[in-house]
Amino acid sequence: MNDSEYFYSIIRRVIKKPLLLIKYYGFVKAIALLLQSIFISSRRFKKVGISVIHMINKFEKISETYQYNKTKIFLKKRIFLIGCEDFWNLGDHHIGISEIEYLEETFPEYAIVEITASNYFAVNRLLPLIIRRKDLICLHGGGNIGNFYMLAEYIRRDIMKKFKNNEKVIFPQTIHYDASKEAKAILKEDQDRIKKTENLTLCVREQYSYELAKEYFDCDIVLVPDIVLFSNYIDKFKYDREGIILLLRNDLERVITEQEKQSIINILQLYTSNIRINDTQLITDIHVNDRRVVMDDFISKIAGAEIVITDRLHGMVFCAITETPCIVLPNYNHKVEGVYNWISDLEYIIMIKDMAELEEAVSKLLRINRIVYDNSFILKKFDALTILLKSKVK
Repeated sequence: MNDSEYFYSIIRRVIKKPLLLIKYYGFVKAIALLLQSIFISSRRFKKVGISVIHMINKFEKISETYQYNKTKIFLKKRIFLIGCEDFWNLGDHHIGISEIEYLEETFPEYAIVEITASNYFAVNRLLPLIIRRKDLICLHGGGNIGNFYMLAEYIRRDIMKKFKNNEKVIFPQTIHYDASKEAKAILKEDQDRIKKTENLTLCVREQYSYELAKEYFDCDIVLVPDIVLFSNYIDKFKYDREGIILLLRNDLERVITEQEKQSIINILQLYTSNIRINDTQLITDIHVNDRRVVMDDFISKIAGAEIVITDRLHGMVFCAITETPCIVLPNYNHKVEGVYNWISDLEYIIMIKDMAELEEAVSKLLRINRIVYDNSFILKKFDALTILLKSKVK
């Protein structure tokens, strides 16, 4: 049942029980509510009913955003984090978690006001009344600069239009526009919008995107690791590892065929019968209030595996920060390999170029006796971003 069907089912239930309305609201209010319900439920006024649905949804999102931030939104020292994705992708959720961890550690005296992607366009017209000229605006990172994830594009453009003079930082991104005419048009719109805004810094998370950013965009550009590498789970999960997890994409970025997937399973069965298939993309959205619990549950599964085999960027990163042996498979674009370069010195993370290398990689990982992840080397790579942000916070 969609929103419209659900709304009209409620209206019909209201109309069928006028005595209950009178009992709870009194005669006058009940009659008024009953007449409104009859009016809205009429086929002739369907557009009005749909508008009411949209209005109710919008007010719910405004209320939700306020309740989530009510202890922080009116403080003097605030940083706004906008566009964190609160849908079904666990990688995106952990990006939001890591962005907040990074900002809280870097600016302990500041409150972090978070506005999620799903709520942004319900509250965006109110933001000019709330965000002050001196407030730093941070935009969610990930792999969504391009022509594949347009909601993130629309949020960035709207922020750049509304807050031209505010200091704005886009957290580490991957840039990918395909060769289509649509992608070229989107790139041109992005270039025009970035050129018109001021005080914008774009962070990218791999060298290839860094070169593209310098070619495409007229703004400050900084190369830093994927923000999830800022997080650390070394002391949080300590398990006896068992079995192999297969963590493969099943979306528009997928390149592994079903035949190749079965070939991988056949090779793994030479080593163990305990093979679990999983993904970082769930079938339902995750509310920001629940994301920490959901992420901890998922990360604990990664931390309990002998080996993880994945073509997902954050599948690889989750393994790095939990000291979990991992084999990284080829991906459709440059982002996985680009981020791998930050952690390529970790002997327990192996990237292969061809499926023929898989069996040897599994054998090599199983021979590793001791794994120690010291993230101090990667934290130093965030120094450029930290210096930049501290220069922008007033």
